[in-house]
Amino acid sequence: MKQSYILLLFLFTHFNMYSQANWEIGLNLGGTNYLGDLNENWYPDFEETKFGYGAYVKRYFSQNLGLALNYKGGIISGDDANFDSRQNRGMSFTTRIDNIALLLDWEILAKNRYKDGTIKKIITPFVFGGPGFAFYTPETNYNENSDLNSFFDPRDLPSQTAHQKVSLNLGGGLRIDLSEQTSLGLEFSLHSVADDWLDGVSYSGDTDNNDLFMHYGVSLSYRLGMKDTDKDGLTNAADFCPEIAGLEAHKGCPDTDKDGIRDLDDACPTLAGSVLYKGCPDTDNDGITDDKDNCPDLAGPGSLKGCPDMDGDGITDADDACPNMAGVEMFKGCPDTDKDGIEDKLDNCPTIAGPASFNGCPFVDKDADGIPDTEDACPTLKGSKALKGCPDGDNDGVADKDDRCPQQYGLVANGGCPEMKKEEREALTMAVRKVEFQTGSDKLTAASLLVLDKVADMLKQYPNYKVTISGHTDSRGEVASNQKMSEKRANSCSQYLISKGVDATRLKAVGYGESKPIASNLNEAGRTQNRRVEFELTSK
Repeated sequence: MKQSYILLLFLFTHFNMYSQANWEIGLNLGGTNYLGDLNENWYPDFEETKFGYGAYVKRYFSQNLGLALNYKGGIISGDDANFDSRQNRGMSFTTRIDNIALLLDWEILAKNRYKDGTIKKIITPFVFGGPGFAFYTPETNYNENSDLNSFFDPRDLPSQTAHQKVSLNLGGGLRIDLSEQTSLGLEFSLHSVADDWLDGVSYSGDTDNNDLFMHYGVSLSYRLGMKDTDKDGLTNAADFCPEIAGLEAHKGCPDTDKDGIRDLDDACPTLAGSVLYKGCPDTDNDGITDDKDNCPDLAGPGSLKGCPDMDGDGITDADDACPNMAGVEMFKGCPDTDKDGIEDKLDNCPTIAGPASFNGCPFVDKDADGIPDTEDACPTLKGSKALKGCPDGDNDGVADKDDRCPQQYGLVANGGCPEMKKEEREALTMAVRKVEFQTGSDKLTAASLLVLDKVADMLKQYPNYKVTISGHTDSRGEVASNQKMSEKRANSCSQYLISKGVDATRLKAVGYGESKPIASNLNEAGRTQNRRVEFELTSK
């Protein structure tokens, strides 16, 4: 029982954390019956009905759903004397049981209690179910003087053995409101414990089935916090607006414009709007609420206070002399395409800037770079005087049309491409000496992949260089095999560089087998030097 009180205290403390909840308390009186090994029938023997009692505290989460901390207690018993076929055996037991459960309770028609803004008395069926914990101690009489006591297995428990087991609890019934606060209930519940020892007998009985007990009776309940000042069907304890009638969906607060946003949170409580704008309307769906929109029926940008601008020139259509053509403010929204200060409709050359003295037409300079077309080597591309009117995108002094690397700063002597520094060439040469393969294979080692990553980065930095990758082997093995292996290894390096973004047209892979040794093949040190991959850089 000590454990029961600890569990009850824990759960009740947890419930009391909800200061706005609706509560109900109740008492239950009735009977208990046992179903198990010592009952010859699948139904209860009412000659064995004993006194049962209970109590509960419940918190409602909605008008018909609640969570109850429920206690059921009482005596259950069984006696062979109640069955003709077992009277000579003389077995009997009596068990005191206490069961605490956490039950989900559903009052099926409870919403009818709160119709039309008033609280009414109703009759509603209800069902409940949930897990629990049972504490019980069977007092068992095995009738050892009987000639039939051999029926019982010596492994059956001695009398007065205490148990604490998980229980599964299901039930239902009917509740009748006596007043707004009180209800009378008729209920029935079935409780299964997680073992076969309610009667003290298991091995001599049916060990595959857990014992059950039943509880039925009359309950009297009292609902707390039922005052409902505004008569909207929500008690003051659960009503966020207890003085003003509202909706359950809004926790008792009104929604005057019926837009789904309670007046308390609605910036426009008398105008239906959207949650996005805190309840204010946006008739033209332009993202600007009507109260801030200069054109509430026509969609427009916020920069123009919600008024439309069909040509997107920043001038509202109402003020735009050319509403279908993007223009400038100085010409009331009409265009000046060449931006020469002359309105297009007055400009003889509206797409080419020119002075007003020539009615907007320039001297012949198609690319408008200040260089006459007669002196312009690139008359359709704006450029500089130094390059005879041609553009130089990378500013390296080489016109784009002559620049082999037009997007990369380079040297004039190198055709506009950057030249690889001596130390970078040396670093590349040193790096590729570390390229290695798995023994007898063209598969690169993990360390070699890191080396080739650096090579790939360098090649992408200097796009004007091509690379010849040559593979070499020592003289061990067949000449033809060595030739194939050198080709495969060169190709492995080439394919890896391609996978890292190097243009395949810049790479050439060849194999020389054992034909070009750089050291003696008569010792391992020399053979190690001969097994190599070389990279030769050439400018495009």
